Amino acid sequence: MYKMNDKEAIEDVLHRYALYMSNFEIEKALDLFTEDAIFDETSVIPGAYLDGRESLRAFYAKYSPMMVDMMHMYFNFILTDLSENEASTTTTLLLESSYVGGQPNRLKGYWEDKFRKIDGEWKFSYRKLTLFPENPNLKKT
Repeated sequence: MYKMNDKEAIEDVLHRYALYMSNFEIEKALDLFTEDAIFDETSVIPGAYLDGRESLRAFYAKYSPMMVDMMHMYFNFILTDLSENEASTTTTLLLESSYVGGQPNRLKGYWEDKFRKIDGEWKFSYRKLTLFPENPNLKKT
C-alpha cells in the first residue's frame, strides 16, 4: 500500500474537506478538524469566527440546510511551512452553490490553513477564508 508523504497527506485533507462538504457529509468533514480548531469565515458571514469543533458543528447545522447544492474546488495549493507535527498552507477556493429557492452563489477567495499531526494524521487546526476583492477596473454590464 502506498504511504503518502506529509505534503500529499495535507493536500488530501483539503480535497477530502471539499468532497465531504460538497456532498453534505458534515460529520466526515468535522473529523478533519482538531477538537480545538479555529474556523474563520468572517469574510463571508459576520460573526463566523468559531472556536472548537463543536462550534463548527453548530455552524454547519445552521447554515447547511440553506444550501441545495455546493461544489468546493481548490486550486494553487502552496505549502508555506512544514515541521514534524505542524504545517501551513494557502489554497485558492472557487465555490459554486445554490440556495434553497434556486438563488445561485459563487465565492472566490483563498484559505489560509494550519494543520497539526495527531496520532499520525494531519488535521485542520486553523482555517481562515479571505474573499478576493472585485476588480474595480471592470465595467459592470
